[in-house]
Amino acid sequence: MLKVLITHSLPEEGLKELREKFNIIMPKSGHINQEMLDTHIKDCDAILCTYAFKVRKGIIEKAKKLKIIANFGVGIDNIDIEYAKSKNICVTNSPGNSDIPVAELTIALMLDLIRKVTFNDRKMRESAPDNIIDVTSNLGNTVSGKKLGLVGIGKIAKSVAKIASVLGMKIIYHNRRRLPSDEEHSLNIEWKDSLKDLLHEADIVSLHIPSTDENTHIIGFKEFSIMKNSAYIVNTARGSLIDEEALINSLNNGEIAGAALDVFENEKNINPKLFECKNLILSPHNGTGTIEARIRNTLTASSNIMNFFYGKKEKLICAE
Repeated sequence: MLKVLITHSLPEEGLKELREKFNIIMPKSGHINQEMLDTHIKDCDAILCTYAFKVRKGIIEKAKKLKIIANFGVGIDNIDIEYAKSKNICVTNSPGNSDIPVAELTIALMLDLIRKVTFNDRKMRESAPDNIIDVTSNLGNTVSGKKLGLVGIGKIAKSVAKIASVLGMKIIYHNRRRLPSDEEHSLNIEWKDSLKDLLHEADIVSLHIPSTDENTHIIGFKEFSIMKNSAYIVNTARGSLIDEEALINSLNNGEIAGAALDVFENEKNINPKLFECKNLILSPHNGTGTIEARIRNTLTASSNIMNFFYGKKEKLICAE
């Protein structure tokens, strides 16, 4: 029986058919440990991995029988795709399952920042039982009428735009490729031909671009200086997009009003200074963290493996 090595415990609801046809090796909870990896990597036929597991050259070289790497989720920068292809190893991902959950969290973080939900929760816990209910204190801002600046306009950003439009927000976006005018009209969004113009105008900036060398620290000291002092920034995309030292400086100096991060530059060793920022909301890379999305991603990754080995390669969702 072909062996599938799964690098993190996943919902059984998405593994039922895969278990019937393959020998599945999966940790009972959490991430795979080194002992389990070393024991099974050398003779696995497929790897089903999450974003946190890096499939680099060293892993691929050890996996002598490996034919397919099925990534759990959309992002594939955890995989050395070029080296995998050089070894004739198929790489797939699981798009389409995360758009709405990530968009929902993005909107939730925006609302939290603007209406000071987390800030006021902390204040109540720290101040109780003192009288902290006051009509002129603890004030946030009205979301309706605020200008949302989307950096990138992929599926997630478009989902964010649709929800934000219902909330009465005005939406601008910057992307290397402008959308067709009819789609802009449908989404009720306005294109800005430079990131500088978007940052200058937006009340809330939301990042929706991939992690590339070009995009590393696309938001840094210079970019924060362009933003309004009353503006907020939300990152549910990739941690490398924001220079965290620049963010910390801007938050502490009042250069921007606040920020929310679901992703970090180094997620295994998060910058401790971030935890000290009072006007910063932190989320544990949980954009896709819904039960429904986890099951759908597991089903998609499982289907990719089954389609590869059972002659239905035309149905594969291949990573580019």
